[in-house]
Amino acid sequence: MKISKFLLLVTLSFTSLSSELVAQGAGSNQALMEGGTAFLQTYDNRDRSAIGTPYLNEKFIPAKISIDNSKVYSVRYNAYSDEFEVKMATDNIQTLNKAVENITITMVSTKELYGALNYTDSKTGLDRGYFVFLTPDNQNAKLYSKKAKRFIEAKPAQTGYDVDKPAEFKDAKETFYVSIGDGYAQEIPKKKKEISKIWPEKSKEIISFVKSNKIKTNREEDLIKLVNYINTL
Repeated sequence: MKISKFLLLVTLSFTSLSSELVAQGAGSNQALMEGGTAFLQTYDNRDRSAIGTPYLNEKFIPAKISIDNSKVYSVRYNAYSDEFEVKMATDNIQTLNKAVENITITMVSTKELYGALNYTDSKTGLDRGYFVFLTPDNQNAKLYSKKAKRFIEAKPAQTGYDVDKPAEFKDAKETFYVSIGDGYAQEIPKKKKEISKIWPEKSKEIISFVKSNKIKTNREEDLIKLVNYINTL
C-alpha cells in the first residue's frame, strides 16, 4: 500500500468544517481536522497481494465524527497502520489526523467509541494511536482496548518440497490500557499483582478486589468492573 504525504497549512473552525469536508469530496486539499498543520494522506489501494486485510472491516461503515455530530460519514479503521480513513467520494479516501486532540469517532451500528490517545508502548516508547473507549471519559481512571493487525511477510519455498507462503494480515491479540487523570494510557499488566502498582497508594484494596472478584486481565467485563471500582476509592 503506497501512501503519499504532503504538508498542508489550514485554518478551520467548527462551524465551517462541514463545508470543508464537502469541498474535499470535490477534490480540494483541505485536511480533516480542526486547524493547524496536518498531513493529508491519499491511499493507493492497488496492492492487494496479501491474504487477509489490514482493516477491521473492509467496507466503509457509517460513523459520526465528534467535530460535527450532525453528519454521518463513511469510515473504516486500518488496524495495521492505525489510521481512520474517511471516504469523501468514490476516488477520494483521506485519513483523519490523529495528532488532533479530542476527536472521537462513533460507529453508528455498534455505538463503539474510538479516539486517539497518547500512550506508552514497550517497543516504541511514547506513541499515539486509536483506542476503543470502554468507560466514561469523565472518570479519573479510564479503560480502553486496542485492536490491531499484524503483517506476516511472504516466504518463498526453501526446497522443491515446500510451497510459497504469501504475505498475510492477521488479527493481533486485543490489549487493554488504562489512563489516570491526564496521564498517558498504559497497558494493563497480565499479572494480577502488578495491576496494583499502577495505583500504589491503593494497592491493598485493589489486590483484595481482584482476588475476591476473580478478575481476569484479558476479560473486558472484568476490567470494566475493576476500573469502576478503582474510581470509587
